[in-house]
Order: sequence, then structure tokens, then C-alpha cells
Amino acid sequence: MAEVLTAVLGILGGGLIGIATLTVPGALVWAIVAGAAFSLAGAGLPSRKPEFLAFAGVLLGVGCSMLVSGTAVALGLGAFAGRVGARGLSHRGLRGALMAAVAGVPLMYGAVAVGHPAAGALPWLLASWIQAVREMLEARATGLAATLALLFVPVSLLLPARSGYAAPFFLVAMFAQLALLVVGTRLIVGRMDRLTGLLNGARIVGLVALIAGRVV
Repeated sequence: MAEVLTAVLGILGGGLIGIATLTVPGALVWAIVAGAAFSLAGAGLPSRKPEFLAFAGVLLGVGCSMLVSGTAVALGLGAFAGRVGARGLSHRGLRGALMAAVAGVPLMYGAVAVGHPAAGALPWLLASWIQAVREMLEARATGLAATLALLFVPVSLLLPARSGYAAPFFLVAMFAQLALLVVGTRLIVGRMDRLTGLLNGARIVGLVALIAGRVV
């Protein structure tokens, strides 16, 4: 259920970022339902009939996506295929890269649903960046994880500034940036305790910051 909640919040956030206002149009509602269905289909929920759940989830996801746009259908199916395909990869690096790329899709999906796909590019990048740190951490590639964590700070300052995000973004985002700095420095000194919690918190704070920077 955590994957479903993450998808729903990501799509909602992406939509709000796209329209730059705290309203939820009908297309965004259908996108949220579609994203939840795709997530349920790809989550591999324990059941006597997982194949049926996957089929029903994809069918519902495609049906709701069709009420949004053809791009939404393609994006939803692509994210579903990427998540399922990543589980079949034995190479941790490739699996991590694919999972990181898929992690930011809900934000783009929400932006596509409200007709502003360009607005979803930066949120997709930042969300996938944080996920990439987590994937490298799980793969025990601590050097790369530390580098990505530390580089996140300048990237999350420069790109939003160039994209016109307002001051509230930077006020809220500094807590996510601080979390990534802590992760990077802990990895450098060989400490790996409680890093996953910091990364999860950074993703949530980052989403709030992105919305605040667009709608406030």
C-alpha cells in the first residue's frame, strides 16, 4: 500500500505544480485513480490470484488514463513495465537506475494530466535523484550514493531558481537539502544507520517544497 500512497501523492503533487493552484480538476482525479490502479498492479500484492489483480489493475489504469490523454496511457504503461521489469534484473546497478527513473513518473503523470507536461520535468528529476541515492545505498555503492547526495544540494538550488520557483520553495526545500547533506557526510565517514528514513523524509519535504514554490 505504500507504493499506492506514494503514487497518489506524487500525481496529486505533480498536478498542483502543473496548474500552480490548489484546485483538483477532473482530469487529475482520473489520473490519480489510474496511478493507484497501475501501482496496485505492479506491487505484487500477496494473493491467491496475483495475475488477476495485475490484469485488473492494468485494465483499470488504462481505462482511467484514456479519460486523461493518450500521453497519460503511454506514461502509465511505461512506468508499470519499468517497475515490473526492474524486478527481473539481476544487476543491482541497472535495477537501481530503472527504479530511480520510475520513481519520479507520478509527478510527471500529474503534470501531464493537467496539460502542463513541462512543469513535471524538474519534479521528476529531483524525485528520481533522491531515489537514486536510496538505490545506490541498497546496492552498497556508498561512494556513488554519497556523491549523488551531496550533488543534490546545488542541483536543487540552481534548477528551481532557473525555472522560476518562488521563495517558499527554497525555505521548505532547505530541510530536504540538509537531509541529503547528512546522508552524504554519514556515508563518507562510514555510518549507514537511519539513512533510509532521512531519504524518505527528504522526498516528502521536497514534494511540499515544490508545491509551495508554485502555488504560494
